[in-house]
Amino acid sequence: MTSLDLPPKLWLPERPAIIRPVAEIDKYFPVAIGHTERRAVASELVKSGRLELGAIPFGMFSVGALPFALSYGSFGSVNPGGGTSFTVSSLAIGAAPVAPNRRYVYAAIGLASSGTFTVSTVTIGGNAASLFAGLNASSFVQAQIWVAEVPIATTASVQVTTSANTLCCGVATYPALNPATPNVPDAITTSTSTGSPLGLDVNIVAGGAAIGAVQVRDTSATSGGAWSGLTETVDSDIRSTEYFTVAGGGSAGSPAPITVTRTGAGTDSRAVSASVH
Repeated sequence: MTSLDLPPKLWLPERPAIIRPVAEIDKYFPVAIGHTERRAVASELVKSGRLELGAIPFGMFSVGALPFALSYGSFGSVNPGGGTSFTVSSLAIGAAPVAPNRRYVYAAIGLASSGTFTVSTVTIGGNAASLFAGLNASSFVQAQIWVAEVPIATTASVQVTTSANTLCCGVATYPALNPATPNVPDAITTSTSTGSPLGLDVNIVAGGAAIGAVQVRDTSATSGGAWSGLTETVDSDIRSTEYFTVAGGGSAGSPAPITVTRTGAGTDSRAVSASVH
């Protein structure tokens, strides 16, 4: 009789381990349902043991069952008179998160120069950041919002590099716990208008908030502008009539009426507002 090479006999423990099947993410999270429904489904699946928190797709539902919160950190600026690399140090980013919470830091950034430039890179607490909202076309001024996950520490340095010589840089931090889509805003409004008022209306999802930033280069300005619809946290002349103003908060609306009323005609201006939840 011909012998067969059989695989070794499998060893089974007296009490076999329970192996749970991998959750069908697409089944539980159809694209059509909203963030609120996704969070509710994720919460129930995690509680029942049918889904591990870490198995939820990153950037969409990985912290969906956890509460969202956005707060103002602090502001700083540097005015070296020229350069392509700027570091604003010791900015407040809130308490370090306790697992399974995750903290993302949004950095509102304003820059101005006598020549045109773009923003090349941003790091927050040494972590590479991505552009969350704002125009990055070549201009004499830039107003943008960048974001990075920052898991440790209570303060952070924000480093900004530019494509060409830039005169000054202002940064305001907004730490957030558990944003549903941390790198993708719910809505964005941008403006290059030098007039007044600037309309920056955005749709703020229920339970969410917005961040707005304006950078102007205007010899007749006495402030960056007065905000309506968001709470102003920064209004600073970061060089010489190059005002940077930032605001945050807001309430749910479709869209929320957000305006910035400015003084002076304005030579150059960039403005951005974006919402997250």
